[in-house]
Amino acid sequence: MTTKSYQVTDPRSRLKLHVWCPFGNVGWNEAEGWPPLNQFQFVSRKATATVLADALPDLITPIGVICIEAYETSSDWFSSEAFFQAFSTLNPGQAHLFSAAEEHRKDPLLGALVAEDKVVLHEESEDPPRPPDPGSPAH
Repeated sequence: MTTKSYQVTDPRSRLKLHVWCPFGNVGWNEAEGWPPLNQFQFVSRKATATVLADALPDLITPIGVICIEAYETSSDWFSSEAFFQAFSTLNPGQAHLFSAAEEHRKDPLLGALVAEDKVVLHEESEDPPRPPDPGSPAH
């Protein structure tokens, strides 16, 4: 979902993954769904992102789950304030933030959501060690 006019045809489908791109997607067919390329487009797109964020609770319903990946509180276009506004009305356990780092824990608005169990933090897991390749020489 990248535009205000986009309508999810089957919001409760358990078979389809709905991807939410509040600031656009380079693969979108029409220019209105693309990410901003300059400051003027960014300001305009920020308004669209706010509208999309306000619709989140209705889209995921009280039994749905939203997964967030690659969110950086210090540099993301979706500010901590917008994040708080979008997720503060969800039920406990509905939002899961993956690859959580220290910056997420230190952010006061995100921390408030975590304290209320509105957002669950998941640390990035390390890849398990791989067994040695049978074709490689032993060390």
